[in-house]
Amino acid sequence: APAAIDTGNYNMLGLIFSIIFGVILGFNALLGWKTTDISLLKKKSILPVAIALLASVIFIVLGFGEITGFWSDGGTGQLTARVILIVSLYFLFFFAATFALVTNLIFVVNRCRARFMTSGGYITHLGFSILLIGFIFSSTFGSSQKLTIPEDDSKSALGYAIKFTGTTRTAPEEETAYFELSRGNNTIYAYSISKEMRRGNQLQYTRTPHIKKFLSHDLYLSLENLADPMPGDVRPFELHAGESER
Repeated sequence: APAAIDTGNYNMLGLIFSIIFGVILGFNALLGWKTTDISLLKKKSILPVAIALLASVIFIVLGFGEITGFWSDGGTGQLTARVILIVSLYFLFFFAATFALVTNLIFVVNRCRARFMTSGGYITHLGFSILLIGFIFSSTFGSSQKLTIPEDDSKSALGYAIKFTGTTRTAPEEETAYFELSRGNNTIYAYSISKEMRRGNQLQYTRTPHIKKFLSHDLYLSLENLADPMPGDVRPFELHAGESER
């Protein structure tokens, strides 16, 4: 019989594959075009490895509480073999991403002096390394909160007063939920689109989150469930609000 797979397993596999990608991207900038001198490779690796190690240690020290709290059973922060494995993977992930960032940055800077126009691939690798670091920073230092809000009611999360203002049927199989976020004198008008999809005899939904980008962080709201109205009752919905660092 089919069984649901814990999303944590996908996250762990994502960590492992990202580590592999980071290592490949890092060494790609150190290898020669046709042949590679091993002694020269070791020499060129010293600075990137040192920077990556130092940055990874600082990252784990600053983010240890968030990592263990998220991955421990029940969010209690209790250390288990699985949590220790995850912390190790986080360390290796950040090390690989930083190693790739430094090696490709050094390569691009050196290439700028001669043949910058042929550095497109390495600039792409540099950008991908920054993307990997952004992923792990936002997943580690971001914060989220889940709310159930009745229609025309307001609740607080992440410093915002969030109000569910109603829904509109924008297409036969599409519904849009609207909400307002207020903080001080600022108000953000957001919406989330739910689309119906049938898989056999089962009705499923795909929902588009609303993302508000700021200079130092992103704010996203993801609609998880929209309940049908009951006679005499308000219409509640579940909203997942998250804030991630850049």
